[in-house]
Amino acid sequence: MLHPHGPLAPLFFFLLLALAATTVHAQPADIDRQPAVVLAALDDAARGQGATSTGEAADYGLACRAWLDLGKPERARSNCLSAIDANPTRSRWRDYNNLGVAEFRLGDLPAARNAFEQAALLAGMVYTPRKNLELVEDFAQAREVMNASSEALVVR
Repeated sequence: MLHPHGPLAPLFFFLLLALAATTVHAQPADIDRQPAVVLAALDDAARGQGATSTGEAADYGLACRAWLDLGKPERARSNCLSAIDANPTRSRWRDYNNLGVAEFRLGDLPAARNAFEQAALLAGMVYTPRKNLELVEDFAQAREVMNASSEALVVR
């Protein structure tokens, strides 16, 4: 029998994944629906009874990132906020950062800026929240220039 922690376990796992990839035939609609089903279950698990605050925060944080990956920033926002509420530690900077991404994708630049500022405060030496804050500032300035130039083109 193959031991799960033995030297051949990674090879066995790779072969199992390869076999699954070649034998599963999903329709495009199934592919789109499967992540949503998994995430709905994850949302439910994060709201479950008896979860520790840290575990609950991790579940919400994972759901937040997954919803962002699927292009659903409104669902990501609610999970990010729940992760922040459930996590009293400095590690919640990731959740604030991801909240900023969700707010940015929803077009709420002030909320994105606030989330990235909070993430930067909590992150310490991690550069990502500060870089995201710079990107939001650059985008806001570019938007102002675009609005001003489009106004200049109006013929009255």
